[in-house]
Amino acid sequence: MKTLFEDQFRYNQWANEKLLAFIDENGLTNNRINPIFAYLTHAQVIWCDRLNNRPTQQDVNDWATWPWEEIKGKCRKTNVGLLAFVLTHANDEFREIVNFINTSGTPYSREVRQVITHVMQTTNFHRGQIVGLIHQNENLMTPSLDFIDFVNS
Repeated sequence: MKTLFEDQFRYNQWANEKLLAFIDENGLTNNRINPIFAYLTHAQVIWCDRLNNRPTQQDVNDWATWPWEEIKGKCRKTNVGLLAFVLTHANDEFREIVNFINTSGTPYSREVRQVITHVMQTTNFHRGQIVGLIHQNENLMTPSLDFIDFVNS
């Protein structure tokens, strides 16, 4: 399980970096792309804090106004943090329970493996939203962010 999660977070880091670079290279920061990437990043920050049993800043709603450089910096920092979490845990620890309170104030208990799966699904979804916006509005083809292309790189 650890190897799978390590691969997933390495892929997440790779895909986020490719998309960040593409946005930078094409000057695509705008009021539609930035908030989605900021939300993706904010979610990674919250989940990284929850996994590491740190207080979260989930009630901070300023993420929608983060400047592009702040989005990139926080995204990179949490990419490293999420991977570090996996690398410092043994296989049997991925079935341990994480207790957290969601953004609506509801308490939950979930296995670490479930949280990691959620983080990966969420980031993939939001990257897809950004790619869709770029294709629709900018008439540009983004680089492939497929997992198999990561594996082949």
